[in-house]
Amino acid sequence: MTAIEPEPEDHRREVEEWVLDHLGRGIRPGPLGLVDIAQVAPHPTRDLAACTVSVRRTFAEEPLRRVALVALDSGRVRLLTVPFPQSASPTWSREGRLAVVGMDDEGGATAVVLDVAADDVSTGPVCEAPGFVEACAWSPDGARLALLVASPGAEISDVYGSGLVGGGQETWRPRVLPHPAGSAPGRVACVWQPGEGSPRPVSGRNVWELAWCGDDALLALTSEGTDENAWYGAVLTRIDLTAGTDRVLHEPTHQLAQPRCSPDGRSWSVLSGVQSDRGLPAGTLLVSRDGATPSSPDTSGVHVNDHRWVDDATILLAGLRGLDTVVASLDVRSGELRPLWSGPQTCGELQPEVAGVAGRPPVVVLEDHATPPTLGVLDGARFRPVLAAEGEGTRFAATRAGTTSRLSWSSSDGLAIEGLLTVPDGAGPHALVVHVHGGPTHAWRSTWSGRDPHTSALVGRGYAVLRPNPRGSTGRGPEFVEGVYGDMGGLDVDDVVTGVRHLVDAGVADPARLGITGISYGGFMAAWVPCCSGMFAAAVARSPATDWVTQTLTSNIAEFDRRFVQGDPFDPVSSYATRSPLHHHHRIRTPMLLTAGLQDLATPPSQAQVLYSALARRNAEAALVLYPEEGHGVRRPAAVADQVARTVAWFERFMPA
Repeated sequence: MTAIEPEPEDHRREVEEWVLDHLGRGIRPGPLGLVDIAQVAPHPTRDLAACTVSVRRTFAEEPLRRVALVALDSGRVRLLTVPFPQSASPTWSREGRLAVVGMDDEGGATAVVLDVAADDVSTGPVCEAPGFVEACAWSPDGARLALLVASPGAEISDVYGSGLVGGGQETWRPRVLPHPAGSAPGRVACVWQPGEGSPRPVSGRNVWELAWCGDDALLALTSEGTDENAWYGAVLTRIDLTAGTDRVLHEPTHQLAQPRCSPDGRSWSVLSGVQSDRGLPAGTLLVSRDGATPSSPDTSGVHVNDHRWVDDATILLAGLRGLDTVVASLDVRSGELRPLWSGPQTCGELQPEVAGVAGRPPVVVLEDHATPPTLGVLDGARFRPVLAAEGEGTRFAATRAGTTSRLSWSSSDGLAIEGLLTVPDGAGPHALVVHVHGGPTHAWRSTWSGRDPHTSALVGRGYAVLRPNPRGSTGRGPEFVEGVYGDMGGLDVDDVVTGVRHLVDAGVADPARLGITGISYGGFMAAWVPCCSGMFAAAVARSPATDWVTQTLTSNIAEFDRRFVQGDPFDPVSSYATRSPLHHHHRIRTPMLLTAGLQDLATPPSQAQVLYSALARRNAEAALVLYPEEGHGVRRPAAVADQVARTVAWFERFMPA
């Protein structure tokens, strides 16, 4: 047997130097050091907004999150000082008191109250929480805060990197399953009156999200179990703070997200539909008033990602309609949907987001491929920018970002599929890399190029990149999302492959230089599509699932597999086997790079390891990269640079641009 030829080290080092320069020059911020703006909270009465900004001076340092106050009329910015290195998640009381989540360097997090006067901000009470505060919200009367508190060892969603909530624990201690009775770490709802002692737990159920429902009750997504699996079956629950009782209001067929209540507490709303990951909300809007059976108002084809009540009869919402982002106002009594803004630009880091208060225009952070995140106001149908996370780096990034356009093609069954195509300068045909998003209930949008270092580096090195939204993606309604249910690796493969063929036929892509990459579900597709097609010259699968049988036996989200893969894991003819790259590794002729984080609980590193080993045993072109400090995906700057460099070098080795 002959050994697999190792990657040329001199080439990889050259690419690594280029990537470090590319990412380093692209991150240089403006005078305030802002590189991102999120979690916008408008003041209830003043022309002012609090928001969470990411501050960073160089690529080598991890961004710090700070809460900032932004004057919406002048754009004046003030970074707030709290007794913690970082702060996030601002929320206002009706009187204008500000609460934020303060975070220390050991992973601890708690609530801090700030008093905001016209020209002064002073620190008020700091909560002594019995764990790590993940979110907080003021009661309608402004007297108390509801806190979502995670215990040490509680599981983190793969959207946020997987792993466990830490801080203060000895790192040598083993993780033991099953947990002793009553000791499984989870999340609890607490109520705290600032300045009046410690917060009080208010429910015996595990709580994933919460909101106030009047002054004496909470609306929450709850489950009996505490692990990430339990989220998939969470129910909508009303927690009565006076009686100390819980009452289930709604049990969904699929998943729920974003429990919300009207200010008077008489109406509630929630998003319901197929969702693959906690932290990627999308679905149909359900609304109930005075205990009535919930109904689904017509949102004119908008797949809702974010919503909030601005008064007792009005919901402000944002979502996707195809590749467009839409912001609208819904009168829940008449059912009238009033569009406020729509366009190819988008808002929100992971999904569309919008903020607003009664009587004032909505506030969003808008961006597109060529425009960095920009906080502004939607005055009528016009966006008025106030504060942009721009600087020398964003101007440099624009010179290498290429040109992004929308694309539509027909899949094998005639269904129209959409995506985004980014091409470098110069004439085609180009070497093309297909970048499949995670989820699968997620979607590519026209976000700022700096959010996606893999795509920006590939384009900067001369590759065209296709980012398809195959069935299972959000933005096309429930039926399109459910098209992948029980058929992952089926027609969604056709959706991707037909898009590539469309670009080859159009002369955009060179048929001899086609590649595929992706993370999570996209990592599965990057490993699976080469089992189904020999058209790709190289593949990079990041944090993939490659064997659904062992995936379901080792992952902390086996419930995802049960719902999406379907069948019996031990049936050799079920989808657990027939849709696993490992079971069909002999079909793979595409050189494959697999990467994973050793702290990943969602798609454990063994998933990348087993496919690599199977390919290596038959001397196929393959490589494996494991990151010891990373979870689902990579987040530390050095790891990001390394993974991007290895990705680019892999494609350049087998399909040079």
